[in-house]
Amino acid sequence: FFALPFLRRTIILMIVRFGLVIPPLDTNENTGADELERLMNILRLPKFADLLQPASMTESLLHYWCSQHLRESERRIQVQEGIQVPVPASRLYNISLDLPTPFHLVALPKRLDRLFDESMKRVCQKCGTVPSDPAICLFCGTFVCAQSFCCAEDEEGECNLHTLECGGEIGVFLSVKRCVLMLLHNGNGWFMNAPYLDLHGEVDQGLRHGRPQYLSAKRYAEVRKLWLQHNIPIYVARQIEANYDIGGWTTL
Repeated sequence: FFALPFLRRTIILMIVRFGLVIPPLDTNENTGADELERLMNILRLPKFADLLQPASMTESLLHYWCSQHLRESERRIQVQEGIQVPVPASRLYNISLDLPTPFHLVALPKRLDRLFDESMKRVCQKCGTVPSDPAICLFCGTFVCAQSFCCAEDEEGECNLHTLECGGEIGVFLSVKRCVLMLLHNGNGWFMNAPYLDLHGEVDQGLRHGRPQYLSAKRYAEVRKLWLQHNIPIYVARQIEANYDIGGWTTL
């Protein structure tokens, strides 16, 4: 999953920086052969099974790399917190990997009523009940209790608590019963039209008209674009500045 994109980048680097000449593909060979295997042969890399063999030089090299990461992770935490005592292993930084796939929000059903049905089957992971006002996190697909006291901690609602665990400073939730998006950022937030429209292409915020709602791929793509371009904080700040904000976003 991660190896193939990395080897592709390595091949490009070797060609551009070191002038690696790729041998021409033999027309007699099967062109549908595994690309990962072909790239490993070009770079003269051992197979993954050989890397995992015990008592090998590669094993000691991997052990050294991991030890170096742990030492550097501990040093960074000590510098940030101004301490000299050893840092517990549970607090050390994990090794982060760039995900070699496009970033997407969760896949939503074509019809909003199917999302209604799904929300009635889902149990909140925090309070263990079916949410009375369900909201789905568009980053991971978790259903949470929106603006409910059952899951609040220190006057912070479950949407804000889940944001800290899932999206960090930014949260994007779809309130199922109100058919509206909730964009959260650092204790502030704003509402945005949900990517669902009726047959006439009109928004029914609050579901007052009672018409069937269908997913608009174009509108959902705009929400994804807003997220990927890191414009959610800007959107929230501009809406708060241009409109009267009564606050209370942390209770969501």
